[in-house]
Amino acid sequence: MRMITTEIIQQTLAKFGAMLLVGFLGTDHGNNDIRRIEDHIGSGKVGGVLLLHRNIQEGPKKLKNLIHQFKMKAPADRPLLVAIDGEGGVVKRLMKEDGYDIQLPSAKKLAQMSTADSDKLLQVYMKQLSDLGINWNLAPVVDVEVATETGCIGRLERSFSKSPKKVAYHGYQLIQAIQEAGMAFCLKHWPGLGADVGDTHKGMTNLTNVWSRERDAEPFNLIVKEISKNRPNKTIPVMTAHSVHEGLDSGAPSLTFSEQVIEGQRKKWQAEVLFVSDDLDMGALDGFELGEKVVRAILAGNDVLIFSQYRNYDPEKVDKIYQSLQQALEKNDKQAEMLIKRINESFNRIEKFKADYL
Repeated sequence: MRMITTEIIQQTLAKFGAMLLVGFLGTDHGNNDIRRIEDHIGSGKVGGVLLLHRNIQEGPKKLKNLIHQFKMKAPADRPLLVAIDGEGGVVKRLMKEDGYDIQLPSAKKLAQMSTADSDKLLQVYMKQLSDLGINWNLAPVVDVEVATETGCIGRLERSFSKSPKKVAYHGYQLIQAIQEAGMAFCLKHWPGLGADVGDTHKGMTNLTNVWSRERDAEPFNLIVKEISKNRPNKTIPVMTAHSVHEGLDSGAPSLTFSEQVIEGQRKKWQAEVLFVSDDLDMGALDGFELGEKVVRAILAGNDVLIFSQYRNYDPEKVDKIYQSLQQALEKNDKQAEMLIKRINESFNRIEKFKADYL
């Protein structure tokens, strides 16, 4: 085992910044939290920002200016990722009452429209996002509707259909609209969350007895295959789910922390996949310390780590993440070596992802 020097640790921490996608408070530059996040962007400590309604509610003009200022702060060789959950329906951030005129219905309602009508609506909606400066829409949801009356997918009409093939068809349609608007997309939530009867925003859930590979993984497989066929080397972003599944990985306390489900699947797909953790601040992971979340997520193969801070906002969160990672690297053990390997791999994938989409 090689000696992990201070220089190697600092080089690794510098690359890790590309992996962090974080939420923030505020809407303008007079806010201390905005200034703090701008400092993190400028120093390369974060590679992207996640927009929530709290950042958007003062209208498109102010938001566009804020995004522009953020991008100007980013190092020239590291363009900033500006992400949003633009699924439509209840999962949207741009509200009509805040001045965003074009609204997208839920995935379920979108799938019930004619192809011509949905194509037209998707085109103008995605343009609305990209015109603001957003370059990453964390959509589509390609979970199959199973638990219609419960859970956070079917109950909220976030799934296109109960048919895996229809989910893949409409998911691919949404991907095309996102890409035509000049943005990146993200398939979610691998390996399929549609059968989940709970809500990972509130606590850990278990897919062991309800998940089906033939049904729940199929939309992901179909879309990855289609993209790989049309654009063989193009990066395919995929978001992971926080639920547990004892059959897929009996030792993983969350699928987000499963090397088998993430790194193993990357090899099975034989595609350029960028794995994105679902929000690591969600209730499902409340039982884990911050440092444990960071280390486990990296070791499993997640390339982008999301910390939205949608609750219990901590202005020092980014610094604490770095402190915990540095402590793990300074142990100079086999885990530290693997962390360095994973961070280097993820950094290279993110660089390629940005080259493919930005």
